[in-house]
Amino acid sequence: MAAAGAAAVVAIFLFRNGAPDDGGGWVAVVLALVLVAWPAVVLFVLSGALRALAELPERVRSTPAEARSRAEELRMLAERIRAVRGSRLTRLPLLLFRFARVAGGARELLGPHVGALPLASIPFLGLAAAAIVATCVLVPAALVLLLVLAAT
Repeated sequence: MAAAGAAAVVAIFLFRNGAPDDGGGWVAVVLALVLVAWPAVVLFVLSGALRALAELPERVRSTPAEARSRAEELRMLAERIRAVRGSRLTRLPLLLFRFARVAGGARELLGPHVGALPLASIPFLGLAAAAIVATCVLVPAALVLLLVLAAT
């Protein structure tokens, strides 16, 4: 949140006199915004990965029960689809939709570790460390810019 707030302060500071008039000014503003926004984006992804890592033990514990219930639901839906004959063909699209939804939910069941996967990447962890350092530099700079904005 601090990185995002600092990026917002820099954006307000860059647009304090209005939008740039020429193309070169826009390129400079967009480049500056990208440079101050990347730490917030990386730290947001890091927080999501840490949240997924915290949820991982509970998800692993609940996997067998969820797998049984989804298999039972898929079996019942498959039986209903096989039983559809004649005039009941109008129910077929709804049953196929439910079947696809339950089958698609298996992806989350089979991959409970996917959210925490960035934490296993050395480049991502290095980028996250750089984002933390950048935030430590960016926040005081944003406070100075806030003082400048308040003084004008």
